Amino acid sequence: MQGLGAIALQQADPVQALIYLEKASALDPQDAVTCFYLGLALEAGQRPAQAVDFYRRALALSFDPALTHLALAHLHALQRQNNSENVAGPPSLLGKGGSKR
Repeated sequence: MQGLGAIALQQADPVQALIYLEKASALDPQDAVTCFYLGLALEAGQRPAQAVDFYRRALALSFDPALTHLALAHLHALQRQNNSENVAGPPSLLGKGGSKR
């Protein structure tokens, strides 16, 4: 199942990847590689909080720390970027002066 999940990720199909990887995780919840792939699939599926949980779980299960920290850093950078875009809000309809004339 894990291999099928990895293939689905390579084919940019996070929904199908999650189906396979969740089955793989049910068979062996202590598999660090499956946890890492679940993190990737959840990140690709726009579920960053859950992705962080699985990346941390992969670390706890001794998955490659450099690769896992890189994935976490990438995810946090994306979240910061999205937060700064949300804070800025949509483009103003008022023009550059800031007041409607």
